[in-house]
Amino acid sequence: VIATENESVRWITPLGLPVVQPYKQKGRCL
Repeated sequence: VIATENESVRWITPLGLPVVQPYKQKGRCL
């Protein structure tokens, strides 16, 4: 996923649930 620092990172979890989190938290363990 490519996003700028001002954008939110949105992705789909293995459970099929959409997740939107701040870019600063990218790579953080859930």
